[in-house]
Amino acid sequence: MWGAQHVFPADGDPFFDELQEVYDAIGEALPEGAPRPAPGELPELTAEIEESDQFDIVTVEDFDWTVDYDAEAYINLLRTFSGHIAMAPLDRERLFTEIRQRLARRPSGTVRRGWGPSCTSPGCDQADPDI
Repeated sequence: MWGAQHVFPADGDPFFDELQEVYDAIGEALPEGAPRPAPGELPELTAEIEESDQFDIVTVEDFDWTVDYDAEAYINLLRTFSGHIAMAPLDRERLFTEIRQRLARRPSGTVRRGWGPSCTSPGCDQADPDI
């Protein structure tokens, strides 16, 4: 099983903290106490998989990396996220306009986003021949 989420390295890009004021203004604020996991701190599904009695856990591996996005590439990424798809069109456009303007003011013109993918490799439980 493969999952990839946003992670926030200790020395990560401050852009995401700065952009929260825009999310707040359009009514898309993060819930109080929303997690901001650092690389390697994403929750595992090990317990749920083992409790199913269908699999044994073979391995759990975390892979962390960053990607630099220019404004249009980052906006195109956001367009794939269900929360952004569900936004009111005017709110989404306001957010995207802010992203373009803020990144245009940066010397690099980019934002660095941390990714924290995790790969959980279950193996079949050989004790049950019906699986």
